[in-house]
Order: sequence, then structure tokens, then C-alpha cells
Amino acid sequence: MTTLMAKLLSTVASNVTEPCVAVLDAYFAVAPVFAVAKSLCQEDGKRQLHIITRAKSNLIGHSMASSKVDFFLYPVGQEV
Repeated sequence: MTTLMAKLLSTVASNVTEPCVAVLDAYFAVAPVFAVAKSLCQEDGKRQLHIITRAKSNLIGHSMASSKVDFFLYPVGQEV
């Protein structure tokens, strides 16, 4: 079902000249849908398709690790 929606979005976005915004339910917040959006770019490199969706309840956020360590983890009860 999600791949069919991704194909539909790809077809629509490819046939219009302006960037598209798709507002989808959390059900569609999966990798194949975002992969399609990432693959669609205009000639100047700008994204042709933008996805807006509610996050799923099982979403886990990650941030990029910095190149230097800014903090240290100590066991509970250990004095610093």
C-alpha cells in the first residue's frame, strides 16, 4: 500500500513543474515513501516532492554524532 502511494506521488510530482507537498497519515511515514521523495529533484538540484506526516508512535530520533566527545557517562553513584 505504501509503495503504491509512493509511485502515485512520484507520477504526480514528475508531471508538474512546481515543487509538490504531500500531507500523509503516519501510516505512510516509512522508508520507501521518503526514498521516493529523496530521489525526485529538479534540474537545479532542489527537491520536487516534500512529505509532511505525523510521526509514528514507535519513532526514535537520532542526532548526528559530533567528532569530539562533549560528555562522559559515569555509573550511578560514582562521584565525578
